[in-house]
Amino acid sequence: MAYPPNDEVNHQLNASWRATIKKPGLLRQIAELEVPSLFIYGSADIRPSWPTEQLA
Repeated sequence: MAYPPNDEVNHQLNASWRATIKKPGLLRQIAELEVPSLFIYGSADIRPSWPTEQLA
């Protein structure tokens, strides 16, 4: 493995992400952004597509 995982960074990033997605009104704030956006979802992705579709 060229770059071993950094467990501390991963833990901090996951904690930050969990705190961010729990913010009330987050989707409304995103919807009000007036910037060009590109949403990409792969048909072979094992994750569900609904979050991408909802955000788009």
